Amino acid sequence: MFAELELAVPYYTSVMRRLQDMDCVKQLRRGGGNAVSIWGLIRPPTQELFETAADSRPPPTRKKPISEVLQQQIRDLTARQSRLEQQVELLQAVVLGSEGGDQLAG
Repeated sequence: MFAELELAVPYYTSVMRRLQDMDCVKQLRRGGGNAVSIWGLIRPPTQELFETAADSRPPPTRKKPISEVLQQQIRDLTARQSRLEQQVELLQAVVLGSEGGDQLAG
């Protein structure tokens, strides 16, 4: 079909997904190795089906760049470390206050 319509191979996935969204095609046999996939035409695609399928498809999710993810992880870990340091200081104050000594100071 793609050769017949002179469609470039990089469009295969998006075209086939859209045809499936429109319930126009169904995979009858999965290809693999030297075998090609066999697809059946359920109904011909139309502009109306295309628009309906486009309206019902959720918008693509944009993945955050890895640098943004790592920066957020660093911020989260820094905040966690700060909270832990505050808790340690409070515990030291409680222990030192109750014992009257400075064994944990340092």
